[in-house]
Amino acid sequence: MERVPFASTLGLVWEGGADRTARVRLPMNGAAASLDGLAVDPLALLALLDHSCSAAVYLALPRPSLIATIDLRCEFAHRSEPGADVICSATTQYLDENFALVRATALSGTTGQCLVYSSSTYSIGAHPGMAGKQVSAEAWLQAGIRREPQQSFRGMLSLYEEGSDFVLPFHEQLIGAVSLPAVHGGATAASLALAAVTLAERTIDPASSWSPLSVTVHYLRAVKAHALTVRPVLRKPGARSCVVGASAFQDTGKESAHAECLLIRNP
Repeated sequence: MERVPFASTLGLVWEGGADRTARVRLPMNGAAASLDGLAVDPLALLALLDHSCSAAVYLALPRPSLIATIDLRCEFAHRSEPGADVICSATTQYLDENFALVRATALSGTTGQCLVYSSSTYSIGAHPGMAGKQVSAEAWLQAGIRREPQQSFRGMLSLYEEGSDFVLPFHEQLIGAVSLPAVHGGATAASLALAAVTLAERTIDPASSWSPLSVTVHYLRAVKAHALTVRPVLRKPGARSCVVGASAFQDTGKESAHAECLLIRNP
């Protein structure tokens, strides 16, 4: 965990693993906190699930291999309790030479209540942006990446508006694939969901707030170590729920990732 900057910044803790199951704890801390600072931000759970599911794939592999996330699907069942850690248990359900399917749950560290259900798919023998390349991870790790604590998870993402789009500035704490380097898949997913939530709050009812009920992310290509543009589109407005799509691009103009988010109005 300590060797991946984004996981280290969030403070992810390895709880153990056996056979095809990995357990990872997300402590309640400043980097994972919601804006009010009371509980773990639901968008931080996307990062926890993506990281834990990839760990479960590594445990299941008969020999070391590169992997890459193809898609991540999450359903939010309950909110995290104030001050509570979150523990993710991820199990590889299917594995062959090309693909792996992982199921996971994120549980309250206090009550054991299920907060999020997740399923994800991974490509075996691939790694973000590494096709045909041989790059040493050690060279990047030895560059002295600073892992500074953040005030909140959404503050760490720090999206800013650029016309009708949102831009995620790159900084070293977002790195997940150190060998490229590339932005962590969990940070990409959270940025897409955050842009979707922000669009809903500003266009449907500025006096209300919204939270994700389900988020599906498709990873199309590596998000490299520079700024990411996120473009949300309101698919279906509603009084109690809405659907927002969000696409992420970099300077090539090609889509790096896409998300479909079902959001619900907070009481």
